[in-house]
Amino acid sequence: MGQKVSLRQWSGLPYRSPQLTLRETRLSLVQRFRANWETGQLWVDGVQLEGSAVDSFARADGFADMAAMTGWFLANHKEAQFDGFVMHWPAP
Repeated sequence: MGQKVSLRQWSGLPYRSPQLTLRETRLSLVQRFRANWETGQLWVDGVQLEGSAVDSFARADGFADMAAMTGWFLANHKEAQFDGFVMHWPAP
């Protein structure tokens, strides 16, 4: 926590254009995340999310719902399980 991050996007083609800095901030929280895309199960810091919390998690990551998030991951990564981190930063 407290680590400075720089949020960026490509100005054109990825790896062939300059990056634009969208925001620089400090992380307020980092959590472990695990998903099983085949079963739709999600865990954050070892706690399984259930009910509306699953769709809320997907929406917070920019997806319409868990079905959209699952579809994107399966189409782009083709792995049934994903382990990663959820990074939180303060609102602007």
